[in-house]
Amino acid sequence: MIRFGKAMLLLTTGSIALTASTAAFAQDVAPSAASGGLADIVVTATRRSENLQKVPIAVAAFSAESLQTSRVEGVADLQLTTPGLTITNQGLGQTPFLRGVGSQDAAPGQELPIAIYIDGVYQPFPFANAIPFNNLERVEVLKGPQGTLFGRNATGGLIQFITKDPSEALGGSASVSYANYDTWTARAYLTGGIAEGVRADIAGYWTKQNKGYGKNLFTGKDVYTNNNFAVRSKWLIEPGDNTTITLIGDYRHEKSTFGYTYKLVPGSVAIDGSTTTDNFFDINTNVSPLYYNNAWTASGKIEQRFDNFTITSLTAYQDIKIHPASQDPDGTPSSIVQANFYNAISKMFSQELQVSSDGSGPFRWMVGLYYMHMRAGNGGPRGIQIWGNGVVPGDPATTPQGMGVNIVSTITTDSYAGFAEVGYDLTPTTHLTAGFRYSRDERRLKGNQHLELNPPGLHNGPLLSEFDEKTHFGSPSYRAILSQDVNDDVMLYASYSRGFKSGNYNATNPANAPYKPEDLYAYEVGMKGRFLDRKLQLNAAAFYYDYKNLQVVENTGPTTEVHNAAKSRVKGFEIDALAMPSPNFTFRAGFTYLDAKYTEFTNASCYFPAPGGLGNVAAACDVGGNPLVRTPKYAVNLGGDYTLPTNIGDFTLSGSFYANSGVNFTTTGRLKQKAYEVMNGNLSWTDPTDRYQISVFGKNLFDVRYTAYQVEQGTSDIQVGAPPRTYGVEFALKF
Repeated sequence: MIRFGKAMLLLTTGSIALTASTAAFAQDVAPSAASGGLADIVVTATRRSENLQKVPIAVAAFSAESLQTSRVEGVADLQLTTPGLTITNQGLGQTPFLRGVGSQDAAPGQELPIAIYIDGVYQPFPFANAIPFNNLERVEVLKGPQGTLFGRNATGGLIQFITKDPSEALGGSASVSYANYDTWTARAYLTGGIAEGVRADIAGYWTKQNKGYGKNLFTGKDVYTNNNFAVRSKWLIEPGDNTTITLIGDYRHEKSTFGYTYKLVPGSVAIDGSTTTDNFFDINTNVSPLYYNNAWTASGKIEQRFDNFTITSLTAYQDIKIHPASQDPDGTPSSIVQANFYNAISKMFSQELQVSSDGSGPFRWMVGLYYMHMRAGNGGPRGIQIWGNGVVPGDPATTPQGMGVNIVSTITTDSYAGFAEVGYDLTPTTHLTAGFRYSRDERRLKGNQHLELNPPGLHNGPLLSEFDEKTHFGSPSYRAILSQDVNDDVMLYASYSRGFKSGNYNATNPANAPYKPEDLYAYEVGMKGRFLDRKLQLNAAAFYYDYKNLQVVENTGPTTEVHNAAKSRVKGFEIDALAMPSPNFTFRAGFTYLDAKYTEFTNASCYFPAPGGLGNVAAACDVGGNPLVRTPKYAVNLGGDYTLPTNIGDFTLSGSFYANSGVNFTTTGRLKQKAYEVMNGNLSWTDPTDRYQISVFGKNLFDVRYTAYQVEQGTSDIQVGAPPRTYGVEFALKF
C-alpha cells in the first residue's frame, strides 16, 4: 500500500499554487471551435442557462463523459473531483458535507443542509439519495448558501443532477462490466422520436455484488454487499413553438448492507468485553445488517414562452418505502441493543411556479412561489423496534433487561415560500444581483411508544406514551452579488448571503425536543478566468461563514439526538485549475483549505471510555475550539486524461487522485480518520467508428483502508469501513 500523507498534501499544494486556481471547475473539456481551447460550459446554477465562467458563484460542473472516465459512479464518489466536498454512505443514505457544512443525520424525516435536486426536483430524503449515474447530461455542485432560487435547506450548497433530454433521432448506448467481488453491472439507454413534437428516452441501471468485502463472523454471511436497480424515462412534448412539456418518471430499488456494517473501533472495549475483529471488513454481530429501499418519483414541467418572459410550472411527487432494516448498533455478538426499522416511509408533493425574463437587456429577473407537503418517519403498526438484554449506560432508548420499545412516529411538513431574484448591469462590465426568499415550515410530530416484552412482538406491552405536537419555523434567505468583467475572459465577484435550514422534530427519538433552525451568513470573493488562448482555466474563491445554531447530531445508540451548537465559524479558500496543453491531454487540479471550528458549544453530549474499561460513559462537555465534524483542513483533487489516436482506434488513459488531512467524526475529536489518499484509474480503447469501447478500470488502486464514519455511544465505539480496491473490465457500445 502506498501512502502519501501530509507531506504529499503540502507538496501538491505548492505545485498547485504555482500552476493553478479556481472555484468553478468543469470537466467538460471539448475544444472550442474558435480557438481549439476549452469549450464554454453551460450550467443552470441560476435556474437559467448561462456560461459557467460568467456565473458569479462557486460552481463545480462535470459532464457525464468526464465522470465516467474518472470512475465517478455515484453520489459518494463526487468528493474525488470536487474540492471542499466530502460524502459518506452512512446508515440509510448519503450525507454530504460542503465547506464544513453538513449533517450526519440520515434518518427518516430529516433534511440535509446540502440539498440534492434531480432535474429541478428537490430530493428531501437522505436515506434514498444513493443515485446511480446513468443518463446524465451533467452534475453541478453549487457552493455556499443557495436559499433564494433553491429554497429547501440549502444552508451550505446543493448538488444538482441534470439528465439528458431525449432526441428526435433513434439512438442509444449500452454497457456491461464485471469487477472483483463478483460484481456485475449493466447500463442501457434508448432515445428517439415517438410522434411529431414528441420524443422520449428510457434509461436502465442494474448492479449485483455477489461477494462482500467481509463476513459477519457470528452468522457467516457476507457483508458490504450492494444490489441496485433503477429505471428512468423522460418525455419531451412540444405542442407548439412556445410550449414545452417535460414528463419524467423513475423507480429505484436498493438492497444493501453498506452503512450498517458496524464493528468496534480498534482499541474500544464494549460493555460485554468484546473487542474488534482482525480483518478490516469483517464484523462480529448477532444481527446481520440489511435494508431494502424502494423509491419512485414522477414530475411534470410546463414551460410557456412569451415575447419577453417565460412561465414555468414544476410539479413532483415522490414515494419511498424502506422494508425492514436490521442493524446491531452495539457492534458485538451479544444481544445488548438491537434495532429494526419497519415501514419507514417518505411521501412528498411539491409545486413550484416561476416567471422569468428572457435574460436579454440590462435587467433580468425571476419571481416564484413554492409549496411542499411531506410526510416522513416510521409508520405503524411497527416503527422502530429497539430491544436488548442489557442496560446501556447513558442510552435513553434502552429499557430494562429483556425488553424493548416500539416507536411509531411521523413528521408532517407543509412548506410555503415566495422568492425573487433580479440582476442589473450597472455598466456593460459591472453587474449586480440581488435575491430574496421567505420560507415558512409548519411541522407536526405524531405517534406513540409501546413497551415490547421479550421476545419482542407487536405491541405486546403497555402503551408508554402518545404524542401529537405542532410547531412552525419561518425565516428569510437573501444574497447580493457584485461582479466585474475585467475583460472577456476574466471576472471578479464579491457576495454576501444568508442561508436558512429549518428546525424540525426527531422522528427516531420523539423525546428529543424540537431543535431550532440554523443560520449561515456567508461572505465570499472570487475570480474566474481563462488564459493562454483559453487553454488554461484558473478560478479561485475565499470565504468566511458565520454559522449560528448549527444542528449537531449526537448518537445515543440506535437513535440520535439533535441539538443546536451555539456558534461556529468557517473560513477558507479554494483554488482549482483546468488545463488543456493539447487537444489530446487535459489536466485538472484543486486544493481546499478550511479552518472550521465550534466557537461556542458548552453543552455537547460526549462519550469517554469507562473507568472500568468496559463501554463508555456519557458527560456534558465544552467542545468550543474543536474542528467541525467531517471537515478536513486540507484536501487535494488531481486528475487527467490523455488520448492516443491510432489507426486501430483511440486509447485513453484517465486517472484521479484525492487526499485529505483527516477528519473528526465527533465533536470531541476523540474518534477521527487520519490523512488518507484514494486514486482511481481507467484505460479504454475506442474503435475507429466510435461505436465500441473496452475499458479496464480500478478504484482505490492502492487499497487504502479508511473508515467512512465512526460513532461514539454508551455501549462502545463503532465504525464502518470505506470501500477497498475494486477493479474490472467494461464493454460498451453506442448506436
